[in-house]
Amino acid sequence: TLASLAASGARLVVISNGFAPYQEPVLEALGLLRHFDEVVTPDRVGYAKPDRRIFEAAGHLDAFVGDTLVHDVLGARQAGVEAVWLHPGVPAELRGYGPRERAARPEIADLVRASLITSPHAVYHPEADHDTCRPDAVATSLPEVRDLLLGAVAARGARR
Repeated sequence: TLASLAASGARLVVISNGFAPYQEPVLEALGLLRHFDEVVTPDRVGYAKPDRRIFEAAGHLDAFVGDTLVHDVLGARQAGVEAVWLHPGVPAELRGYGPRERAARPEIADLVRASLITSPHAVYHPEADHDTCRPDAVATSLPEVRDLLLGAVAARGARR
């Protein structure tokens, strides 16, 4: 997924609440660091997700992919960035839709509510609710993320 996106010319950035001295060695050990143009962390920029400023510190972002509603989806939305929720546990009745169609379905509001109830982060962010944490797209797998983002890269190139 990362190699395909990097080869397409997409700018790839990690935005993590972990500190760089811990995150970068892990990414390197996994062979992933080479795919990223930048690693943005609280120790480098002074903000943590979901604060919009950590997303802004990353520069222009076309989309942000994350697996948590509070840190990732809420933060990206507050920064005005398309929020893609990577959620493999999407119910079967929604799997037949594409990621953007899935996010537009009324059932997603219930899924977001249920996920927020079990989130250990929601208690610290009263602004996190089914509206503020509603993603722009819901992907169930990395291949779906890849296809979604490659489509966005191709569309951006066609507009130029």
